[in-house]
Amino acid sequence: MPTVRATLSLVALCACASIASAEVRVSEDKAKISHDCRDDPRVVIAGNRTEVTLLGVCQEVSINGNANRLRVVTTQRLSVHGNGNTVSADLVDAIQVVGNRNRVDYRGPTTEGGRTGVSNLGKKNQVVRGS
Repeated sequence: MPTVRATLSLVALCACASIASAEVRVSEDKAKISHDCRDDPRVVIAGNRTEVTLLGVCQEVSINGNANRLRVVTTQRLSVHGNGNTVSADLVDAIQVVGNRNRVDYRGPTTEGGRTGVSNLGKKNQVVRGS
């Protein structure tokens, strides 16, 4: 399978002059991408049929595209707005699923003894906590 090179566009977000963070936006379709959230902790997936692996600790991950496959190690917040996405997350504190026919598998919260909050507003979604 040929390697698909994808371009990640960085959008600087600045809350104030002394505090800045960056966002990675994945807009490509049918791409295969790996990203370390240590470099940019906010990730938006807007493409379709893309395979994304997120390493490190992410602050926020949003999926707006459709039919994506996402593997994330750790994130504080996960939002799924598209349709037909599959997400596998080790540690996540909050999950919001607004789209339809999505599947989210997660192991638990980022802190021991904590709780993962789940909001499932779409139709025919599966949000499953595993071991």
